[in-house]
Amino acid sequence: MGRPMCFPLFIPGVMKNFIQHIRQSDLVKNSAKLLGANVLAQVLGILVFPILTRFYSPEDFGLFNLFVSIGGILVILSTADYQNAVVLPKEDDKAYSVSQAAFVILFSVTLLVAISTLFSAQIASLFKTPSLGDWYWLMPFFVLFSGAWSLLNYLYTRFKQFSRLGSYMVSQTVTSAGAKIVLGKMGWTNGGLLLSSVFAPFLSLCVNVARGWNPYLKKLLRVDVQACRSVAKEYANFPKFSLPHTVVNYLSGNMLSLLLTPIFGLAQIGFWGMAMTLAFRPLNMIATSLYQPFYQKTADAVNARRVITPFFRSFVSKTIMVIVPVFTLLYFALPWLVKIILGEEWGETAQIIRVMLPWLAVICVVTTIQFIPDVFGKQKMVMMIEILYLILRLAAVASAYVTHSFFTTIVLYCGVSSLVLIGQGIWMFHLVKQYDSKICA
Repeated sequence: MGRPMCFPLFIPGVMKNFIQHIRQSDLVKNSAKLLGANVLAQVLGILVFPILTRFYSPEDFGLFNLFVSIGGILVILSTADYQNAVVLPKEDDKAYSVSQAAFVILFSVTLLVAISTLFSAQIASLFKTPSLGDWYWLMPFFVLFSGAWSLLNYLYTRFKQFSRLGSYMVSQTVTSAGAKIVLGKMGWTNGGLLLSSVFAPFLSLCVNVARGWNPYLKKLLRVDVQACRSVAKEYANFPKFSLPHTVVNYLSGNMLSLLLTPIFGLAQIGFWGMAMTLAFRPLNMIATSLYQPFYQKTADAVNARRVITPFFRSFVSKTIMVIVPVFTLLYFALPWLVKIILGEEWGETAQIIRVMLPWLAVICVVTTIQFIPDVFGKQKMVMMIEILYLILRLAAVASAYVTHSFFTTIVLYCGVSSLVLIGQGIWMFHLVKQYDSKICA
């Protein structure tokens, strides 16, 4: 009889300790900071779409997607993927040296991109999109501002300055949305989206650096050339293997905009780009908030030789329990939601997102933990997986030349993407279990 009487007293004590543990957890605090900023930024970004789709046509969004797809590749090259090495060294001095080496590469790539603007017309002709040539002059600025933030992003992550990351997300979203609305209202619909994509990160970067001019940033100006060369060699796996992997991954994810624009035109790419935006904004909101704190926590655990399997197993199981019912409900609600948010002419976007749902479900689980190969130095294997990923996706896109059906191409592309990500997730979990087996041996 005594045990049941103790039960009500036991539960509040456990819950109190659990809540206190949650409040004191650095991972929870850091994730909450980024998640809060991400929620605000992404909600603001989504709320503005009903306005933007009344100003800008699918063709305007198609041009924007093409520009950003090209620019994204150049941004990746601009840092040689060294930004991912910033959180790994035990010594802070090494982290600064990695950042400094990456900034040198960034300025060099930006200069080359500036030279490429002399051939704007020729580049535009490759995509059968003359309007791209009119706005390609913005590309060096897009690369410089985006690359600079990518480097500062990981430097802030190393030193747990997550509030600075959050302030950038919000300010960039607000500035971008405001600029797009103003330019659209002024009738600058052809290049308004592109101008906003350059102006917003520039202004947000300036504000963030001005507010954050602290010892972290000052140390970046104290360059030790020899130290930069040393860490560049030490973390050479990033440009050798991680960079090609990242480029291949990006090409795989953006090949539809790059390869299908000449076949189907800007309007279809606009529908696809809008589907990607609506689908990935919520996913990025969660993944970005969790990825960097998870990365930092895992790197610390590995440096301290602690087990990590229970953490990842818990994350995967809970994620699956959430996404299955949510995505099922979303499938039936999508046509209605898209027409309300975007307008009648954007109905094709809903059908595209429906096809994407299985792929998006896998992304929810795998993307957040894709830093695992970096932690264990498996960049070469990841590169090989990405090459296979690219080949299979190219085969899916090649079907467009046979079927001449944009929808069929989307179905094949998303199906192939899902299968490869599932295989990659199984492999990464195997790496985690291997590590823990060595620790416990």
